[in-house]
Amino acid sequence: MIKAVLFDFDGTLMDTQKAIEETWKHIFKEIRNIDVDEETLKSSYGEPLRTSLEKFFPDIPLDEAVKIFKGYQKDMDEEMFKLFDGMEETVKGLQKRDVKMALVTSRGAKSSDRGLSLNGIRDAFEILITADKTTEHKPNPLPVLLALEELGVTKSEAIMVGDTQFDLIAARRAGVKSVLVSWAEINDENLAKKEYAPDYIIDRGMEILDIIDGNYGK
Repeated sequence: MIKAVLFDFDGTLMDTQKAIEETWKHIFKEIRNIDVDEETLKSSYGEPLRTSLEKFFPDIPLDEAVKIFKGYQKDMDEEMFKLFDGMEETVKGLQKRDVKMALVTSRGAKSSDRGLSLNGIRDAFEILITADKTTEHKPNPLPVLLALEELGVTKSEAIMVGDTQFDLIAARRAGVKSVLVSWAEINDENLAKKEYAPDYIIDRGMEILDIIDGNYGK
């Protein structure tokens, strides 16, 4: 019986991809005066912001790079925090079923909390496992294991919902079943064929309720 659902944030709950890409393009132009290519941007997907900034701009003080990045995004709430279609109904459906929910993300605590709050679903999430809360991040299983511990559920009682290999690998290493969403722009169809292939692939958020109810694929 599934008692808890662990959600990734970017590309899973929230349609943030275009806003994030726009921000990266801006910061590369401002700091390096170059037009960054898509492959370079893809290498940052799923990473904590500070990790990506250190990788891309090792010669720039990290706090300065963070300030430039977040400064550009400070007036982008409408573009940044937009739920994917059907996710609000899915979250509320899980609430009605008394299913516990946690956010497991490499995004920071402040913006994670803000995104959920602006969409009226913050109270649905008992805990937020964010980049600020652990020194290890997906694909390391620690964030997933920490969520299970704080929710008080076992590995067999939870599922992890995400859009990247980081989510799938972290779930597999933690011994938790994984759900791959198909709607994210960065989704790679080859993920379903890897050694960390998801247990479920969904095209709509409401299919999570089908998994909970035992009706997936019916």
